[in-house]
Amino acid sequence: MNRIHAFGEPDSGVVAVDVQVVQVHVEENLLMPGTNRYLDPDKWDPLIMKFLEFYGGGHNLHPSRLAEGWGAPRRDSQLTAPDR
Repeated sequence: MNRIHAFGEPDSGVVAVDVQVVQVHVEENLLMPGTNRYLDPDKWDPLIMKFLEFYGGGHNLHPSRLAEGWGAPRRDSQLTAPDR
């Protein structure tokens, strides 16, 4: 860990963590054919948190307890799983 930056209200405990990645492990089937260091963007579909919700492949995949905890409003549309 390089640095911790406190922000928000005093004593809130909210921090940002600045880190340096020194090693990465990748499933070989995610690499571009014929390479050992380039990810194939069509094969890699990470689960990310976007605006308090979990997304993958451009779709909201999973309900978020974090969104509930923050009292975030739910969208009218239901969660959808991408066709695979």
